[in-house]
Amino acid sequence: MPKFKPFALRLEFYDPADAEHFLQGMIVARTNNSNDTIVEIIDGINEALVAYRYEKLKEEMAANA
Repeated sequence: MPKFKPFALRLEFYDPADAEHFLQGMIVARTNNSNDTIVEIIDGINEALVAYRYEKLKEEMAANA
C-alpha cells in the first residue's frame, strides 16, 4: 500500500468578495459530501470573515440612519 504523507493547505484571499465566492462553492460541495474537512474549511472561512462582515454591517447601518 502506498504511504500517504500528511500536508497542510493554505489559502489567501485579498478580496472579501473572492472569499465569499469560495465559501459559497464550499457550501455547494458540502451538499454533495459532508466530509469533516469541508465543514472545517467552511467554519474557518466564516470565522475569518466575521470582522469584515461586522464592519460592513456597521457601515450599512450608518448609511441608512
